[in-house]
Amino acid sequence: MKNPSGAAENNAGGQRRARAGQSACLPPLEITRNAHSLTFWVKVRPRSSRERMSRDVACGEIRLEVHAPPSGGEANEASRKLVAKSLAVPVSAVTIVTGEKNRRKLIRVECESPEAVVRLKKLCEPKSS
Repeated sequence: MKNPSGAAENNAGGQRRARAGQSACLPPLEITRNAHSLTFWVKVRPRSSRERMSRDVACGEIRLEVHAPPSGGEANEASRKLVAKSLAVPVSAVTIVTGEKNRRKLIRVECESPEAVVRLKKLCEPKSS
């Protein structure tokens, strides 16, 4: 379906989709911060060809792509390690609160540094090309 104005369109699910050459209008990241931890939702993609933390343009969630398969909790452990490496915290500080057997997980990172929030937002901001 063509949009003569060239603006972003809604797809069948009602989500915003950017047209070619435009950046998507993403909702702000939902990061809950209290005195000693950060909590945020991620969507895990196991058996990926590369490991990275990025932002899903379709829904605005944080996406983790990991090599490990989902069986035996391997993808969960790989997800914890990737978040820890990306935020420069120990693996023991990263826990999966909800979603052990689901691709969508609630992650809690125990840290007192406000720099972790900045680092997380910077990692997940859309890349301009």
